Amino acid sequence: MTIKQAASLEEKFRLAKSCGFQGLELWMHEVAPMALSHADRQEAAERYQVDIAGTDISPDKVNSLMEAYGLSVCGLCPASDAAVRWHDDLDDRVLESLKKTIKTCRGLGGQYVILPILGEGGSLEGTAENLKRIGEIAEDHPVKLGFEPVGHVKKCNRVADALRVLELAKLENRAGLVIDSFHFFRGGQTLTDLAALPLDQIVAVHINDGMDRPRDSLLGHKHRVYPGRGIWNISGFCRAILEKGYGGHFVVEILNEEYWQSDTEKVCRTAYETSRQAIGK
Repeated sequence: MTIKQAASLEEKFRLAKSCGFQGLELWMHEVAPMALSHADRQEAAERYQVDIAGTDISPDKVNSLMEAYGLSVCGLCPASDAAVRWHDDLDDRVLESLKKTIKTCRGLGGQYVILPILGEGGSLEGTAENLKRIGEIAEDHPVKLGFEPVGHVKKCNRVADALRVLELAKLENRAGLVIDSFHFFRGGQTLTDLAALPLDQIVAVHINDGMDRPRDSLLGHKHRVYPGRGIWNISGFCRAILEKGYGGHFVVEILNEEYWQSDTEKVCRTAYETSRQAIGK
């Protein structure tokens, strides 16, 4: 989504390869658009400015792109409606959508499916129960559920809240956390709060920065910038994660309307270079 404006999925693979990335984290609408519902399309358009037009892309073609460019798909984000509703409104339609996402992720060799918490509805206990139900349908596929706390969602925007959900869900090594630097700092946390995060609970790490504006006004789907170009200590964040012994994926996820109007290759290359600097490599 950092380079949403790319002309095609193959163009995203080409750019990722040429800029030095080792893989991509993709969204369900990028790999299996024919599986999406009207609600998925509407939510994607309204929240992320994604127009899911007719396309012949399929998981088989994504596998071909992976082979052609020597890149992996590390994880997958669900269809937009399911991503918004799963934590509070887990009906049969959302469960079926997530089942397709988990199966698709496994078919692409992906390691995790992201489950962000995008609304204030319900309770942490209810969210944990829904996560447990999703874990049950994921049992046949060795894919982890990556629960992602979101900075502007007061119900669950801190590491301690997210760990509580995992504890209640009792999914053991089948679920963990996706830690996003924007959401981490947007939730009002400091680097010392990372001390409570066990290494074995980290599924993936998203890196990005926040615009220079009041923290309470920052929204994850529009106010992100390149790592090191915003208001937070992203290098310190990455260093704290690495000092735990983390050796998994660092994923650049920057949702920014200005970037989406800019030259795609420049955005991709800048995202790579600033992220490498933040990680310290």
